[in-house]
Amino acid sequence: MTRFIDFLSAERLGLNDGFDAMVLNSVANVGKALTILPDYSVIACYLDNDEAGRAALARLRRE
Repeated sequence: MTRFIDFLSAERLGLNDGFDAMVLNSVANVGKALTILPDYSVIACYLDNDEAGRAALARLRRE
């Protein structure tokens, strides 16, 4: 049986293997993330595959 668990629940249960995580809640918050992200050498993004998500990913890649 497959069980669904949302990200924040998984985080609370310690299922993220010790990685840092940032939840934006909206691509409108990408600018706020840009001040923190330069401290990381690897960043995994999980965004919607729509125009806004693709634009946010493009901005993250540029900056």
